[in-house]
Amino acid sequence: MTQNSDIMINTRKCFIAVMVILFVAFLTLLLFPPASGLFAAQKTLFFLQGGDMFADFFNVMRYLSDDAGFYFSQINELDGHGGFPFGWIFSYPYTLLVDYSNMSLADCYVSKGAMFSCIMNMVFMIFFFWRSLSLVCRKYNVPDYILIPLLLSSVFLFSVERGNFVFISATCVNYYLAFYDAKDPFHKYFSLICICVAATLKGFPVLFGLLLLQDKRYKDIIFCVIFTLIIAFVPFFFLDGGFANLTKMMENVSLNNEAYLHNYDYMFGLHKLVFLGSIFAHLSESATDNVVGVTRIVEAVMMLLSIILALLDNKRWRQLILIACAVLLYPINSGFYCALFLFPVLILFFQDRETGWLDYIIMLLFCAIMNPLQINYTNASTWVLTPLLSNASVIALWVVVAVWAVCDFVKRTKKGGLSVVKK
Repeated sequence: MTQNSDIMINTRKCFIAVMVILFVAFLTLLLFPPASGLFAAQKTLFFLQGGDMFADFFNVMRYLSDDAGFYFSQINELDGHGGFPFGWIFSYPYTLLVDYSNMSLADCYVSKGAMFSCIMNMVFMIFFFWRSLSLVCRKYNVPDYILIPLLLSSVFLFSVERGNFVFISATCVNYYLAFYDAKDPFHKYFSLICICVAATLKGFPVLFGLLLLQDKRYKDIIFCVIFTLIIAFVPFFFLDGGFANLTKMMENVSLNNEAYLHNYDYMFGLHKLVFLGSIFAHLSESATDNVVGVTRIVEAVMMLLSIILALLDNKRWRQLILIACAVLLYPINSGFYCALFLFPVLILFFQDRETGWLDYIIMLLFCAIMNPLQINYTNASTWVLTPLLSNASVIALWVVVAVWAVCDFVKRTKKGGLSVVKK
């Protein structure tokens, strides 16, 4: 066994140990909460402290069952009625089991059929998510036990509590990364279809398709573009009102962006931290809007740099960290559950390879991103700090890896050439 392998094994062990300790501390304080202090409210790991558990699942069921139509439903705010209709293929079957048309969110919790549908959906999604991650582990020769701390993370627990269909998009990305360079046609096109589905469901995962561009697989890119356009737009032909639904969907997405631009709870993005800073600085509303607007430009530059560096870098794990950070940091409505896209990236990070002291820093940043132990600061109001620290850690992760990639690129250029990607 090489020295680099020993170092990486130690890094894995450190990651597992830190995450297990944090989870045990979280669980202990959740079951036996102190009366006050920084760790008194561990339920804040969950949105509204678990007060509307599985709401993302039940709300979709209610929108689909509304006679007005998904995009025109007046249930809740219209800003939540987005996404292409292809995604309904994963949720519509559950509306055949239960009539959600006249049910409130509270009614869903007391309906045996609704709860059974939700739990069945979560079991399916978690199983395939776990299975897809196992295949990524197998591809890159990383032990499956690295998945255990991931399932103890705040990201996974929060995602389960919300019941969000982001699990499906993340699972598709996992399958894509497991088979995108497969030689046999079945697995190759399966992976291509998966990235198309992931992009249709959540949009920005399309950036993982940069791997195809770097490998100059132009025919596969054309296939993905055509297939994505088909599954994204053809379903509108079968909806009442046709493409009027597309117009309404775009309006709802615009409303969604407006609603979440100044929302920093359980979300990623540099502008979220800047907006929070403007609150503490007591900036006026116009000044806050200006600062956030400038920050959005900075985020666009960060995403562009991520794309360029990902195409130029020669380490697959660094490429994927840059891509995943762009997927998390640029969208306005990047919920905490979107960090599921980091899971396969972390697996690649822990493969046997050349290592150094920076790997320990990155490992600690991953721990900070996925830390389940909730830290809360209370003055006039309660500030949930752990998601904010996770957001800051994603930004720090991007900075560290981007600088590393730039320095490595400069070194390779001076040596007289750019090497091919090392898996």
